[in-house]
Amino acid sequence: MITSARVLMMTLFAGLSAASAYAEEDLRTLVRGGCPTESDCCFGKWKVKADAPLYQTDDAIDKIGALKAGEVVEATSGRVHSEPGKMKVVFKHGEWKKGDVIGLYSEPDENGKARFGTAVRTVTEAVPFIVKGSKCDKPTKDCWAVVQSRPKVKWWLKVKLPEDRTGWVDATHVATDAECQL
Repeated sequence: MITSARVLMMTLFAGLSAASAYAEEDLRTLVRGGCPTESDCCFGKWKVKADAPLYQTDDAIDKIGALKAGEVVEATSGRVHSEPGKMKVVFKHGEWKKGDVIGLYSEPDENGKARFGTAVRTVTEAVPFIVKGSKCDKPTKDCWAVVQSRPKVKWWLKVKLPEDRTGWVDATHVATDAECQL
């Protein structure tokens, strides 16, 4: 026979499991199609600026060849691998309480605004304490979190090869001119 106390405990444990799942979900590496800036010039003709390994897929496991500096390649698609940074809340801020670890999804922009939060809710707001460093000398409403790690982004380009083959290259090895065309 299940007592009401046992039902309450089962409900509490289920809630804890859901909360833990959100935390794991928040801080996983995300992969999406496209390019990091969503500009109109992600794909097309690119010039290889440094010798680069070429892979079967964008997970960089199976090397299938290499590109040489100076080659021109045509990028047909791309994938962005984003790993959020982590921030530990040291002073209550909005819905986050002291001790929470939340995701840092972008570095602060020129206005000092960054995107942070959870898989369920993200916000973009000014975080001047991140711009100045990652340590709050004295936690306050204006210095409410400590950066534990920074977000990492890697952009992969799928390029056409001779004989109707394709391969993936780390986008740091290729470049276009200012107008996004060679």
